[in-house]
Amino acid sequence: MKSDDEKLKELFETKEKTTFGNPIKKARSLSIIRNVIISLMVFIILNAIALILNSTFLTNISEKEEKKLENWFNIAMPNAYVGNIKNYDGDGSVIVQT
Repeated sequence: MKSDDEKLKELFETKEKTTFGNPIKKARSLSIIRNVIISLMVFIILNAIALILNSTFLTNISEKEEKKLENWFNIAMPNAYVGNIKNYDGDGSVIVQT
């Protein structure tokens, strides 16, 4: 019969290789992959939001500038349209410029 001390030594002093290495490596690689996927998703979502906001701001600015130009044309040249100007020649003919 073995004593309790010998049984404990056998239990803790085995030369077997532990198999904790593979699950730890697998968990580490899955964690890295998960972090990369989450980072890419956040990057794509933020870029989409930035593009939408940019187009909204540019549309707003262009509408304001177009309205200013249209008002200037209406005040400066009452017989003109934006992109189409009618000038009356002295002999009664109309000259259209685009």
